[in-house]
Amino acid sequence: MSMRVIEEEINEEPEDVGDKQRYTTTINGVQTTVDAIEMRRYSLTQSFYDNLQFEDSFEIDPDQLAINKNMLLGQGRFTEVYKGEMTQWGETLNVAVKVLKEGLDSETEQMKRNILTVDLLIMYGLQKSGGHPNVLRLAGAITTIPNEFYVITEYCNLGSLAQFLQEKNSEGLFENELILEENEQDPESRKQTWKSVQEWAWKDGFHSRRENKQITTSDLLWFALQIARAMHFLTEKKIYTHGVALRNVLLKSDFTLKVAEFGLSHSLCETDDDCQMMKDNMASSVRYMAPEMLATLECTTSSECWSFGIALWELFTFAAHEPYSKEMENAASDGSLWSRMESFLKAGGRLVIPNTIPENL
Repeated sequence: MSMRVIEEEINEEPEDVGDKQRYTTTINGVQTTVDAIEMRRYSLTQSFYDNLQFEDSFEIDPDQLAINKNMLLGQGRFTEVYKGEMTQWGETLNVAVKVLKEGLDSETEQMKRNILTVDLLIMYGLQKSGGHPNVLRLAGAITTIPNEFYVITEYCNLGSLAQFLQEKNSEGLFENELILEENEQDPESRKQTWKSVQEWAWKDGFHSRRENKQITTSDLLWFALQIARAMHFLTEKKIYTHGVALRNVLLKSDFTLKVAEFGLSHSLCETDDDCQMMKDNMASSVRYMAPEMLATLECTTSSECWSFGIALWELFTFAAHEPYSKEMENAASDGSLWSRMESFLKAGGRLVIPNTIPENL
């Protein structure tokens, strides 16, 4: 049986509940009430994907899926991701399974199930449009079982890029290909030279470095290029990431990256209450947002370019700490992180450029 992810019937007039506007809609055949910001999120996704149906081919029989609850791959505020095995056409595949955390109250569980439904629709729509090699691929979902909702994706065996880089750096397995040389014209500055220019044997050592599990500056540049390609693809599809934190980028053994979080598609907020809800929902993305995004919550291609710059910084600092955590140590500590970030950037505060990054970046 096909499952309509989001039906077209939406009350045109919202009902007022206190100071919030709420709408009635139908998701997965169940009537539910959502607030204005969620409704705009649904509308944006629904209009873009032209009322897509979730096809039988993506609905997985529960008997085909085995979840290993001892293999927790990651978790968010309301969700957990486990390793699993999915059997189709006689073949067993390793997959990642995203589920809602247990113990949520009924209202929170319904709200998060609704949001997870929208994320599923976005992933399905991207898959339907052909997908992208650097965007996490949807493998299927289980949506027809009461009180359960599973989103199943491809499995990336090296885990998050942030953890991968942290481990390589701490184990001394990063080889910097950049050499700093004295600048005769300006003694106070230095110029960068690549090892491959000075050391003829450098290129010949590629296989030995791989065998020793080393990574190099070139690998970081390859990761950066893949993130840029994914963000470009998502932006073309009107999916704004609000920042690609490396903890949400997954890595496969062949060093292929997969952007795994891209469901935060929001339109411009219309009221202060909506803005606050958006700020609450996007708290983890604040450090990756452009100044104009913090001020107006309006996503643009320019704000995505800013976010890509933060991802570059995180790459070349090996995700050792969160963006701005060092730079804002002496900044005022009162107020929310959102307001402190906005004030810091307005005052001209910026990230310190890491010395591992090529000058042309």
